[in-house]
Amino acid sequence: MIFAHKAKTVQLNHPSIDDERRRSARIVVIVYAAMALLFSMIALTLPVAGTRLGLAGQEANLMAGAFTTLAIINMLILEVWRRLFKRRL
Repeated sequence: MIFAHKAKTVQLNHPSIDDERRRSARIVVIVYAAMALLFSMIALTLPVAGTRLGLAGQEANLMAGAFTTLAIINMLILEVWRRLFKRRL
């Protein structure tokens, strides 16, 4: 991408910019993967630990289902992000 302003041309495809984009994309992927893993672990332990936390069995199962849904949504966002990122660079 090139911008011209008052007879000055600025090139925006500098190698350091591309490196920063790759690094930022890697951080986003790591964060979403970690959140999906965390939500999955919570969903697996909540039905067992729910009674210790004072939750009824049905409430614990409902919350586990919600965390499972969040983990799936995070994985879908991660996959969409990977496809968009590959297309851009």
